[in-house]
Amino acid sequence: MKRILQNIVLLSLLTLGFSFEALAQVSQEQVLQKIKKRAKEGSRKQKSDYNKLMLKGPDGNILSREAELTFALEMKQNQKRNRTKSSTVIPIENWKQRGPYNVGGRTRALAIDRNDENILLAGGVSGGMWRSTDGGANWSKVTGVSERQSVTDIYQDPTNTNVWYYVTGEAVGNSARAFGANFYGSGVFKSTDGGLTWILLPSTTSNDLTVLNTDFQLNFRVRVHPTNGDVYVAGLNGIKRSTDGGTTWTNVLPGAGTALNDIEISATGIMYATIQAGGAPNNGIFRSTDGANWTSITPAAFPANFARVVLDIAQSDENIVYFFATTPGAGVSGHSLFKYIYTVGEGNGDGTTGNGGAWTDLTANLPAFGGNVGNLGQANYNQYVRIKPDNAEVVFLGSLNIYRSTNGFADTTTNAWIGGYSPLNNITLYTNHHPDNHVMMFYPSNPNRVVTGHDGGLSRTENILENDTTGVEPVAWESLNNGYFTTQPYAISIDPITANDNRIIAGFQDNSTWITNSKATNADWANINSGDGSYNAIEPNSNVRYVSSQLGRTLRQEEGDTTNAFIFVTPLAANAFLFINPFILDRTNYKRMYFLADGGVYRNPDLDNKDSFGAFPDGTPIFAYNNWERLDSTFLGINFFTSALDVAVNGTLYYGKAGGGEIYKVPNAAVGQPGTIDIFTGKGLPDGSVSSITADPVDSNKVYATFSNYGIPSVFYTENGGDSWTDVSGNLEQNADGTGNGPSVRWISVHRPTVGAPIYFVGTSIGLFSTTKLDGANTVWNREGGDVLGNVVTMMVKTRASDGLVAVATHGNGVYSANLVNVACALAQNLGNTNITLNSTTLTWDAVYTAQSYDVRYRLQGATEWITENGLTNASLDLNGLSSGCTYEFQVRANCLYGSSDFSASKKSQTYCTPSSFFGFFHSKVKFAGIKNTSGLQFGDAFSDFTNLTASVAQGGKYKLKIRNLFLQKFQVWIDYNHDGDFDDAGERVYQTKRGRFETRMSKKIRIPQDARIGKTRMRVIMRQDLQTGTSCANFIYGKIEDYTVDIQAAGSLASRTTDFDVASEFSTYPNPTTTGKITVTGNVEEDSKVDIVITSTNGAGLRKASLKTVGGEFKQEIDLSGLKPGLYLVVIRHNEGKKVLKVLYK
Repeated sequence: MKRILQNIVLLSLLTLGFSFEALAQVSQEQVLQKIKKRAKEGSRKQKSDYNKLMLKGPDGNILSREAELTFALEMKQNQKRNRTKSSTVIPIENWKQRGPYNVGGRTRALAIDRNDENILLAGGVSGGMWRSTDGGANWSKVTGVSERQSVTDIYQDPTNTNVWYYVTGEAVGNSARAFGANFYGSGVFKSTDGGLTWILLPSTTSNDLTVLNTDFQLNFRVRVHPTNGDVYVAGLNGIKRSTDGGTTWTNVLPGAGTALNDIEISATGIMYATIQAGGAPNNGIFRSTDGANWTSITPAAFPANFARVVLDIAQSDENIVYFFATTPGAGVSGHSLFKYIYTVGEGNGDGTTGNGGAWTDLTANLPAFGGNVGNLGQANYNQYVRIKPDNAEVVFLGSLNIYRSTNGFADTTTNAWIGGYSPLNNITLYTNHHPDNHVMMFYPSNPNRVVTGHDGGLSRTENILENDTTGVEPVAWESLNNGYFTTQPYAISIDPITANDNRIIAGFQDNSTWITNSKATNADWANINSGDGSYNAIEPNSNVRYVSSQLGRTLRQEEGDTTNAFIFVTPLAANAFLFINPFILDRTNYKRMYFLADGGVYRNPDLDNKDSFGAFPDGTPIFAYNNWERLDSTFLGINFFTSALDVAVNGTLYYGKAGGGEIYKVPNAAVGQPGTIDIFTGKGLPDGSVSSITADPVDSNKVYATFSNYGIPSVFYTENGGDSWTDVSGNLEQNADGTGNGPSVRWISVHRPTVGAPIYFVGTSIGLFSTTKLDGANTVWNREGGDVLGNVVTMMVKTRASDGLVAVATHGNGVYSANLVNVACALAQNLGNTNITLNSTTLTWDAVYTAQSYDVRYRLQGATEWITENGLTNASLDLNGLSSGCTYEFQVRANCLYGSSDFSASKKSQTYCTPSSFFGFFHSKVKFAGIKNTSGLQFGDAFSDFTNLTASVAQGGKYKLKIRNLFLQKFQVWIDYNHDGDFDDAGERVYQTKRGRFETRMSKKIRIPQDARIGKTRMRVIMRQDLQTGTSCANFIYGKIEDYTVDIQAAGSLASRTTDFDVASEFSTYPNPTTTGKITVTGNVEEDSKVDIVITSTNGAGLRKASLKTVGGEFKQEIDLSGLKPGLYLVVIRHNEGKKVLKVLYK
């Protein structure tokens, strides 16, 4: 396929000299003059500036990775604490890793097992730790996806080869947050089973990971002493050592204020370390024989201004050491190279022989091939020096490329370019290799065999000394990216309409743009562009696709085009772009494109109407577009960087700015010079960068926007085209105003299935989240993907209604997808009923998260016809008009996005029966746990519904029941403990007058069963004058029937602690507080009896006591507290009806 990198020429038009005047036809000569170079990867500064613009908070800072991951953990813990089930739209098992199988991401950590060279361990800086047991043919991830994924170095303990260590935290360059920004790690990890499982050493972490507060959050190197097993870590503030396997640490070579530090240890335990300039009290190059005492050997000729200094000790002669330094303003391309040969003693660093060692400055011989990508570059970020284990004269430098010298860089005659970019120096890639090199490892059994780690993953050569002169690439490499899923996509695209189209395009940081047409996880992807991959698009049901790299370099590609035409899409007059620059195909006409540049919007009305600009020397046709139209009203100045856009179904264009919280709309954007409308001023939107805008696929007035900066609210939507906006960030924010440790929200996608309500997905810096209900500040976002996706940064989400496809770009573990159509509609569980009355009940069931509505059906037991209630939006239903004393059968089913569940198993329940009595011609009183009711004469039906009166009780509690009547009666009392609509179950009749007796009053303590069902139920009291004691549903004459509500609460609740007097307000103590020590206690009880009043301490110790008899049920007693210390005391009142506790303060 000709569209591989070596045959794609990308334009670099950032420096085009066009003005912002109206576009004129651009001549072929003008365009061809500007085609000077292909697109290489963006610089670290360009990436850093872009990410800071999109991420930094109001305080100018970017939240630490630890802070947002701690917040993610707190979200999960809050759900558990509140007993809230974390619901997901897509079952975890539906998620599938899509790749790229054959592409890897930035790799700093790499090791070969000393015992078995088939075992490789490699770590991605935002992709976690991976392990292979077959020499890199297959890989398995050995860190959890919800753990911190930053791995910067790994080392095996030579004294116990089952033990491994890896360190975390990258001081330069991680793009999950910001290029050039620190990516804080969580400390040092240790494995004792050969790298299969890992634990974080507690001594290297912190209780507060939200700030940089330990020396183990930024690390470059970990090494283990070959004879005593001591562990050394080079990182923040110097060199740390542990002599007990990582339990405790000592800073043995302090370098306060530094992070770019390094260490190497020889096979006999000789140590060399480097501390970057400015460290206190140490900086420079050091040597030690015991790890505790260090001697500076920094040569006098070493540049004063230096940053990262990497080193390697020759295994064939440990007296030889090379130091490769970043020296801004000095050396070759800001780098210097020194060779040290140790002779005697410890050395004093003066560069003379006989005093410890001799130094040779080799800087002048550093490689400098010139051109676009031939020189050393990106100092501090990609930098290493390695000496071939069996030959100290063969030295390798890792930088933008890999360089080799076979004479120790004694001169430039043997310098060779053997990896990274192609030695053609035309920005194409070296075959099966990649720029930005971080690590190189030699196989112990064969030092010619080498594995390297770079921004494109892993590569291996069988002969690092190869010097193939038949082509331009001296060394042959093979890729080891066989399921090493560590890529970092910025953007993805799918066919937005065509069902079952398997194509996914993804643009990757440092790794260009790739495409797959397979669902298989192990399918190779095809490379279709170069540079840093950026926005892309697929024209629906077509072979046309659009790809771009950094700074807006955009191409059209037509699959099946035998001419492999080079079609340049970027507006020819555009000059200024975001690093990752958006464009979009108009959903109302996919032949139309809107492109953001120069602080405004360009429109191309017909992408099929391209113009020929000749051909390349190899005959490849060149095309570009002269039909771009500048929408003048959208251009608000060169400093206005537009960052997001979308088109509604009515043709309205919405776009936003990177900074300032500015969002605009352009009605009828497809025609002429439409006007632009400000829809942000005074609307409550935050002062931040708009990371995405999504127009609703159905309703043109609904628009959704995300803001990616930390420290501000993140997600907003409007239902009226921007007249007003609602913050729906919900639980994605720690605080309502956006402050705190909430994540950066990168994208929002609205999935509108062909049937059912929408699902909202947001990609955040702590994973993928979804909700089906936007509810303002109460919106609850649930994390999707479980431990498949984890908390990896999710950059973009794309969905397709026709087949339910959801595809996500994760910045660290590649691309995943799932299908909503495969999501079964779950059965509604736990169907039950509450609030049973004579003629009604309330049905409840567990909500099915993907359900859009529910259908309920019910019938009398034994009936054949169902009564239905359809389209219910809540997981409950109040049913009225039921027949008294009848048993009903209830069922429920859920209606989901792509179908309905079966009806649930039947729940059977009955309504309470309605007994009847006539001639209740007497007064009566009922008193129980808060109920105190007096009823009068009743001629006719004497059934009374007093369920508006409630008794509060608790499981296991005892409560006094009292009934009084003017005439001799038989009393019967029932409580429906299991809430099943009857009083027939064992133990539910709580009182009955003894056979053959009548009574005018009764008093009995009722114990509530420990297993009584919690909630409100019914109590029935029957008073009758005949000789019979019938059922709770009996009909009789001369009596009364009264129903009450009983609220049963859990054991230990307030109700369980108030098994005392029924009316608490009848007791008081005064004055309160008292300063004299004297108080008066008053009360009113039901009948005359003895009352005890006890004064106790707050822990229950008795201090004063008074006993008395009431008169007419009332009492008043003075108590003297004199002699007691000032403080809080309890007044305990005891009576045969119960107990009451009051508090009194003695000052």
